[in-house]
Amino acid sequence: GGDLWLRKPAPVAVLLEQMRRALMQSPKTPEKERKDASLFDASLGERQPLSILLVEDNLVNQKVAAMTLRRLGYRPELAANGAEAVSALQRKEYDLVLMDLHMPEMDGFEAAHRIRRLPLGRQPLIYAMTAAVTEADVARMREAGMDGVIPKPVRIERLVAALEEAFRQKERLRSP
Repeated sequence: GGDLWLRKPAPVAVLLEQMRRALMQSPKTPEKERKDASLFDASLGERQPLSILLVEDNLVNQKVAAMTLRRLGYRPELAANGAEAVSALQRKEYDLVLMDLHMPEMDGFEAAHRIRRLPLGRQPLIYAMTAAVTEADVARMREAGMDGVIPKPVRIERLVAALEEAFRQKERLRSP
């Protein structure tokens, strides 16, 4: 019953063209455009600076998430799987890790568990970014040491709330 459909696997160019067409079919009202634009406060990264590691194996999801963070004034560093994330945290301190759960090599659950066991000066907040969030997944996230979840598709309000929480934690840890 949909207006558009694609055969899988769809080439990225075809997927992007279909997405463009779908977006063109629902014109925005001036009020909707103002509301959408107000959600993307490009100065947030200047007012609340954070070091962010984005861990995502899907290239399209990685680009969308990175673009969203850039529109908010952040410059995330990227990792394609959990193993890369653990290595990155051994080299550099991050305030926030946004982690997909289902990735090759090392999934987000195992990566979070290993990050929590690293002898870091300061542990980052770790938020799962995933489409499938079951009660069992949430329990596994907590067991692995994750601080929260941002369901996909990502709602900007939820992402901003996670960014603000990470900044508050950073400031609390700085205060004597």
